[in-house]
Amino acid sequence: MKITDVTLTLFAWRGIVYSRSLIGYRFSEAEAAALPPVQQALVRTHPVTRRRSLFLGSHASHIIGWPVEEGRKLLGALLEFATQPEFVYRHSWHVNDLVMWDNRRVLHRGRPWDESTYRRVMHRTTVAGADRDERPAALGAAAKGEGRWARS
Repeated sequence: MKITDVTLTLFAWRGIVYSRSLIGYRFSEAEAAALPPVQQALVRTHPVTRRRSLFLGSHASHIIGWPVEEGRKLLGALLEFATQPEFVYRHSWHVNDLVMWDNRRVLHRGRPWDESTYRRVMHRTTVAGADRDERPAALGAAAKGEGRWARS
C-alpha cells in the first residue's frame, strides 16, 4: 500500500487555536469558541489543473478518526517530506519585488526580517468558490464516519 492510498481518504482537524498554542499563545474561552476547528481533506485536487496536493501546515492538529498522537506523527512525517530543500522556494528580496502564490497549493511561512529597515506590505485576495470545502469524490467509510474513520 502506498502512502497516497491512505492519505486520499483522510481528513484533519485544522484550527488557529491549536497552531498558536504550539508557540505559547493562549486564547480566551470566548476567543477559542469563536474560532472552532474545521475538518479539511488532507489531499486536495486543484480545480483547474486536477493535480493533487497535501493540505498541511501548522493549523492541522490531528487526523480525524485516528488516535491523536498517531495522526500527529503522520502529519509530522508528511510535513517533513513536503519541506525538503528540493521542494522549497525561498525568495531573496529586492526593492519592488512582488511575490504571488496560490494559497490553495502552497505551504508558506513568513521569515524574520529587519523590521527597523524594511517594511513588509502584504495584500491578500481570496477567490470565492467551493475549493475550500472540496472533498475527494469517493471517500467511502471516511465520508460516513465509519470504522477507523469514525469521528471523535
